[in-house]
Amino acid sequence: MAKIELKNEFRPFAPNLILIPGGPGLGPVSFGPLATLIKNINVFFYYPTGTYGDHADKLISYEEQIEELKIEVENLDNVYLCGHSFGGIQAVDLALRISPRVKGIICIASPFSSEAFKEVERNGSKNKTLEQIKMDDVFVNDPSNENYKRWFASYAHLYFSSSNVVQGHNMLLDDSVNVKNYLGARAAAALKEQLLMEIKKSSIRRLFVTGEKDRLLPVEILREESSLGGFMFKVIKDAGHFVHFDQAENTSALIEEFVIN
Repeated sequence: MAKIELKNEFRPFAPNLILIPGGPGLGPVSFGPLATLIKNINVFFYYPTGTYGDHADKLISYEEQIEELKIEVENLDNVYLCGHSFGGIQAVDLALRISPRVKGIICIASPFSSEAFKEVERNGSKNKTLEQIKMDDVFVNDPSNENYKRWFASYAHLYFSSSNVVQGHNMLLDDSVNVKNYLGARAAAALKEQLLMEIKKSSIRRLFVTGEKDRLLPVEILREESSLGGFMFKVIKDAGHFVHFDQAENTSALIEEFVIN
């Protein structure tokens, strides 16, 4: 089952920040360095089904994943949803469904439009390493949790800044994942461009964060995503697609300023 877990000391009157991982299918381990730096905010990790020591027997659709997230969040007030990549899509979608509870949304390198997903495909397909080519075949033939991790990690040079590729690669291999989430939601996740138009009409505060050195989704692509949704847009230097992992200190400061001020 999906769950949220408090990662710091609870403060009764503080805002509640929910950190939602990407993938689909990743656990929240990449948020670890970020979470330790955030003060004066209640920080929760969101663990999708299958990423907290439990087992998933069937594919979990996009709608099922949104409903699971909703159940975990809807008992909180003064909520800020922060999602990385696919998690940003979920954050916007959920905010529109439970808008009175959600005060703000933070998207970290999240693709929404068909053009953004085409860019992901283009950049993921060019100049593949031998490890990528091998893991593409392995994962297609045996889409297990372990092979999903290894396949995802083989693209680490696209996800992290050059100085952080090895650490990022190892972090992904240490993550808890659920391939059923990936297989169940990947097609639907690429059809959510309308969420940007809908959230732009809302009164929910919005921040979009991207890394200057994101090799999967370049800054200009994500700037357009941000504009379509009426987000405040911030670029963090020396960060790749996993902005919050590459530059945890700068990202945490930006999030705290957005939430508290």
